[in-house]
Amino acid sequence: MEDVQNFFYKYYLPNNAVMVVAGPVTVDEVKRLSEKWFGPIPAGKPYLRVLPQEPEQNEHRTDEVEANVPLDAIYKAFHVPGKSSELVLRSRLT
Repeated sequence: MEDVQNFFYKYYLPNNAVMVVAGPVTVDEVKRLSEKWFGPIPAGKPYLRVLPQEPEQNEHRTDEVEANVPLDAIYKAFHVPGKSSELVLRSRLT
């Protein structure tokens, strides 16, 4: 149970959250409602996520795994630009 609580209090806190808003609302309305509903929740300890730079991938790769589990699954992964890439930064302006 201690592991579960540590995980929760590290990742499920306002300073580690992403909020997505859709619909006919204004920025001011979103700010007001966000403060109303989430403002009282205290932030946790700052968490800096340091991920290593993945090497450039230049070829198609596949992997097949078989296991005695009750579910069939197909997973596909695609490269996307990083959150600070020029492409992403330009898209935020539109």
